[in-house]
Amino acid sequence: MLADLGMVPEEHRAKQQHYVDLHAAGQTPEKEHLEFILREFIGQTPDRMESLARDNFQKYISDKIYPHARMEIEMWKDRGIPVVMLSGSTRVMVTPIAAALGLSDVACTELELEDGTYTGRIVGLFCIRDGKLKRGLQYCRDRGIDFRCAVYYGDSISDIQIFEKVGQAVAVNPNEKLKALARENNWRVVKWERRKDL
Repeated sequence: MLADLGMVPEEHRAKQQHYVDLHAAGQTPEKEHLEFILREFIGQTPDRMESLARDNFQKYISDKIYPHARMEIEMWKDRGIPVVMLSGSTRVMVTPIAAALGLSDVACTELELEDGTYTGRIVGLFCIRDGKLKRGLQYCRDRGIDFRCAVYYGDSISDIQIFEKVGQAVAVNPNEKLKALARENNWRVVKWERRKDL
């Protein structure tokens, strides 16, 4: 969206896709990627970035939510079980998604604020790979939840640490590598499609 609006150089599209591809392969260069995704926050206010995030959700994400995801979320909620988004992204970016899905909470990468603007640094963990597992474990521990009783839905080999530790792992639309690991470990595998594909 920022490229479409002319707010970042056009070459950022290819660079972002490069990081998406590395993430899918479980090879994200953490420091480099974090610097890339945080540079647009430097000096910005939460109000400004939250407004952009809402626009981004409406224009680029809202119609990509899987109906099956909504059904699974409602199933857990109907049973009185909280559904939380655990994400490597920032709270600003994932809050509109979580709100649209009616989720109970978000556990994610948190941004540092100083004098009302973002510094371009994070507070705590960058929630990918081992950092994401630690964030999930801490979230559960703080709320008296046994991680071995939790269910985790993920679509990336980058989440292997969580898949291996959580009570129930669900691989969503996995690539061949993740699908093979799911079969080896007896994890549930689901194929979700968007409405236009149903």
